[in-house]
Amino acid sequence: MRGELAENFHRKDFTPEESVDIWNAIEPLEREAARERMTLGKISTGSDPGKTRDKVAAVVGVSGRTMEKRKAIVEAARSNPEQYGKLLEDMNRTGRADGPAKRLKVAKQAAFILKETPPLPGRGP
Repeated sequence: MRGELAENFHRKDFTPEESVDIWNAIEPLEREAARERMTLGKISTGSDPGKTRDKVAAVVGVSGRTMEKRKAIVEAARSNPEQYGKLLEDMNRTGRADGPAKRLKVAKQAAFILKETPPLPGRGP
């Protein structure tokens, strides 16, 4: 009993970023297993039906949709830390992906709009 209490007391939950790294390690294995099941023409006895995304996300205790949000934030922050690093920090600090995911979507939309060529004078709508 003391061992369980000590383990639970000192256990640290994975950050959302760490959960993405775990997902990235496990997902290819599960996808390959799913491919093998599909070649049989049916789901093998004893296997768990469902989307690979959802099954792998469940390993770290979140939904597939939440994992998609986490992955998008991690990928954006790692590819452009100056622009998106704060979103990753916020997600890791709070453990929540919804707010940072919404801000990421808005930031990407704004960047896209800023890159668009303005219409030539007299040719606009």
